[in-house]
Amino acid sequence: MGSFALKTISIAFVIALLVGAWAGYMVGNSPVSNLIEERDWLESEYDSLSLAFQELEAELDSAQELARDVLRNPSMLEVHDFITTDKTDENVITDEYMCRHIVVDFMKNAFEEGYLCYFVTIGFQVGGHAMVAFNTTDGGLIYVEPQSDDIVEPRVGHILDPDIFPEWGIVIDILLIP
Repeated sequence: MGSFALKTISIAFVIALLVGAWAGYMVGNSPVSNLIEERDWLESEYDSLSLAFQELEAELDSAQELARDVLRNPSMLEVHDFITTDKTDENVITDEYMCRHIVVDFMKNAFEEGYLCYFVTIGFQVGGHAMVAFNTTDGGLIYVEPQSDDIVEPRVGHILDPDIFPEWGIVIDILLIP
């Protein structure tokens, strides 16, 4: 083999090495490679978030089961007895302590007695109001005004008991919040 052929083979070999190195570099740093790495990372994050979501879902199910075990819907008689003994209606309304605060205190007392109840917002033509609802075992859903211990019957499109709420006007919406 002559020196020309040896030089040609040597040059071809060096070029092949350079092209191979460049190709390897490009494959490792190409947009496709970057997308593959990003996809792998996203799949890993998705798996991690899915697991965390499943754990939170299990905790929520457990908490709801505990609440069902601890709290229960009372009977009408139990609601009447509770209203009679609860002293939340004696709390004084101020600019800082309003109907929603009384409702929360009333609900805390009901929960301590083991009764499930709901925060209720009543929307009127002018303003709004908060009260409590119980889903009784023998009388269905009843609404309690904890400021006066009255059982009321709010209905959309009607005036809520004018003796208790003379200034509010017509009920435009009722929202129960568990």
